[in-house]
Amino acid sequence: MALEKLIEHRSADNTEVKWTDSKETVTSLGTETVGLKQSTLPRKPWITSEMIDTMNERRKWKVVHTEESRNQYKSINNQLRQATDKTREM
Repeated sequence: MALEKLIEHRSADNTEVKWTDSKETVTSLGTETVGLKQSTLPRKPWITSEMIDTMNERRKWKVVHTEESRNQYKSINNQLRQATDKTREM
């Protein structure tokens, strides 16, 4: 099989190097064989696209470390919680 052939060609004395090579080999073959699928769909059916936009906006404010950004993050987070609670109850 392709995995066995790739592993045979890679030889190293260090266990850490062997592990890294094996991991990369399995990951690359899995990606080629099965494909890499990254879903942008929410896991919960009640999450709307507006909520996702709000989550992205909240994420932007979280990485900035100023007092204004903290207040903005808290405000957006509270709005998001209220919206999710309302939608979830419906």
